[in-house]
Amino acid sequence: MRVLITGISGFVGRYIADQLQVEGAEVCGICRNSQNVRNKFRAFVGDLADQEFLNNLVKEIKPTHVFHAAGVLGGVRNTVQYKVNVIGTVNLLDALLLLETKPLVFILSSSAVYGFAPDMPIYEDTNYNPISHYGVSKVAQELVSHQYQLDYDMQIVRIRTFNLIGPRQSRSMVSSELAYQVACAEMGGPRVLRVGNLAPRRDYTDVRDAVEAYVLLAKLAKPGNVFNVCSGQSYAVQDVVDLLMEMSTVPLKIKVEPQRKRSVEISDQIGSFKRLNEDTQWQPKISFKRSVADLLDDWRNHLQKIK
Repeated sequence: MRVLITGISGFVGRYIADQLQVEGAEVCGICRNSQNVRNKFRAFVGDLADQEFLNNLVKEIKPTHVFHAAGVLGGVRNTVQYKVNVIGTVNLLDALLLLETKPLVFILSSSAVYGFAPDMPIYEDTNYNPISHYGVSKVAQELVSHQYQLDYDMQIVRIRTFNLIGPRQSRSMVSSELAYQVACAEMGGPRVLRVGNLAPRRDYTDVRDAVEAYVLLAKLAKPGNVFNVCSGQSYAVQDVVDLLMEMSTVPLKIKVEPQRKRSVEISDQIGSFKRLNEDTQWQPKISFKRSVADLLDDWRNHLQKIK
């Protein structure tokens, strides 16, 4: 297995690369910054907007499998999300068309495509109903991928991952930001946990469990399929806060800050991994509590190293 990972230096990309290397795969990737790769893999610094770079790279690597993990979440200009998540996908697929043999391509999409779902749990045939530019960009990414599959008989699998959690996660995600605040408080910082809306519930999957699902799909998935990767249960932001306060070595006070609340919010999201389980026997193994504990320990270790 010769694997190309876009976004190999990112949160998910690094875990995919680590696991595939354990599986004996030849791993290389594309990144904007090679610092996080730590010389473990062949990392090519480049941009998905650079068609010539992509064309030359895929010709050199000739991947048998591609994990398209590069992408931009919310918090940036809307145009950036569309350029990276949609146009970047088009550029990558155009480059892959140059290969004589067709690699198996995994498009790492998101549960954001579902948005406000009318029923729970959410299955893969639930209609698109995004409520954010990020969600819309992921819908467009999926539709583009599906069109390439129809027009050029490309081997594409779409994976809709629900909320991830786990060590090395960016502070742009709520759980990681809260864990960071707790770790800072334990090192002498303000003993205040600044929060937004505590009510929203999300289906959390540990990133290590999710990557195990991706690797199983690389071995077993048939092109054209769509899979949810999720835990099948949801937890509120309040649950994250309660666990972190229980795990904290110092007493904390809660401060609700209106600016941390979103103007539009999904109250609950629960996915079904039935199709994934039927095709691969995968099911989540890591408990939500352990995920939160490992995330907090990761921030503790990181802050100790840089103090």
